[in-house]
Amino acid sequence: MIVELGNWIVPITVTVIVFAFAAGTVRVRVPDYVRTANRIFNTLIVAAAALASLCIWLVWAMVRQ
Repeated sequence: MIVELGNWIVPITVTVIVFAFAAGTVRVRVPDYVRTANRIFNTLIVAAAALASLCIWLVWAMVRQ
């Protein structure tokens, strides 16, 4: 089975865009009193990006069938 890169352009592009947005939204420097809330926020953002990426790959696999 040969994998053609052209078939993977859409999900790879969406994955890169989603994680770029997530990386841009993650905050690193925060005051001590909001550090826990910031950690939760960052975790939720990255988890949402991972979920969106997984959904795109799943839909793409179903469409390709």
